Amino acid sequence: MNNTTQRQAMKLKFTHQPAMPANMTPVKTAKKINWGRWIYLAILAIALISFSVWLFNRLFYYHAVGQLRRQSVVVNFPYDVRVLQYLVKEGDSIRQGQPLFRYTRDFRQASNDLAYREVTMDHADARERLNIIRTIEQKKAERSALLAQQRIYQQEREAQQLKVYLDVAPATSVDDASRQAAMLGTKAAALAAEIKALENYAAQLSGLQKQTTAAVAAQAANADSTTETYYAPVHGRLDRLHTPAQEVAYRSSEVTSILQQDQYIEAYLEQDDLLHFSENDRVELLFPGNIKSEGVIVRIYEELAKTPAELRLTDRPAARKLVAEIRSCGGTNWPAQNILSVEISRKRSLFF
Repeated sequence: MNNTTQRQAMKLKFTHQPAMPANMTPVKTAKKINWGRWIYLAILAIALISFSVWLFNRLFYYHAVGQLRRQSVVVNFPYDVRVLQYLVKEGDSIRQGQPLFRYTRDFRQASNDLAYREVTMDHADARERLNIIRTIEQKKAERSALLAQQRIYQQEREAQQLKVYLDVAPATSVDDASRQAAMLGTKAAALAAEIKALENYAAQLSGLQKQTTAAVAAQAANADSTTETYYAPVHGRLDRLHTPAQEVAYRSSEVTSILQQDQYIEAYLEQDDLLHFSENDRVELLFPGNIKSEGVIVRIYEELAKTPAELRLTDRPAARKLVAEIRSCGGTNWPAQNILSVEISRKRSLFF
């Protein structure tokens, strides 16, 4: 092989492509999609949009938080009662004056009242007796002192009579002593009458106590046997029945409650929020579930209140804030149930 042939052989290039017929065209391979990059871009876009919305709300809205509440009437008693029968069911709509349940005063309450009154009367009787005994002893001591003085004047009168008989003293000295002795005797007799009257009154106390105890027992028995009916004081919807029928509702414990239709939002404002929120302002409301509505601030109370635990962002002690009352605008509907967290916002003015 000469040099020319070697150079031509070196210029040849070999490929690994398979042999292809002349009448066929090559197939182009599709490019793979980089899903990881698209997911990253989507997350970044969502984050940017969320931040933009947050920044927009912060720049163009004032914010506060509150709770949706409903006026309710709690049914309880200042004494123990036994619920005999309910005339309505939980969740029923009721009207003012409608009978709700029948009840009677618990027999234990009547017994407690009787025991309390008996103890009270015993204490009063003991105090009265002590006062009477003390007064009687004082009266007796005064009477004893008067009788002692009377004896002194009587002895002086006898001595003056002897002097008059011996003609060493005038007769008037006897009259003076007799007059003093008679006056002291009159006072002593009056005290004796008072002492007797007080002793008679002390003797009557035991009889009066027995009569009063019998009257209290009769009154307690009548109270225990009386069945009464409780009537609804307002219109509304009956909430949960806390005391089952034939059970005892203890003093001041809740038997049930009546939810009224009147709803309002209790908003909690910082001191600086008064620069942005005022009475008669129209505000936007955001309920859970992305439910939007509107309301009007009807009143801002000057009294401070603690922020509820469910509205606190940290575990620090509750800060005291101003309370605003927000009512529904005409034609807007709010959720029927109480809601623990409501977002309140108001658009900023274009001029700061």
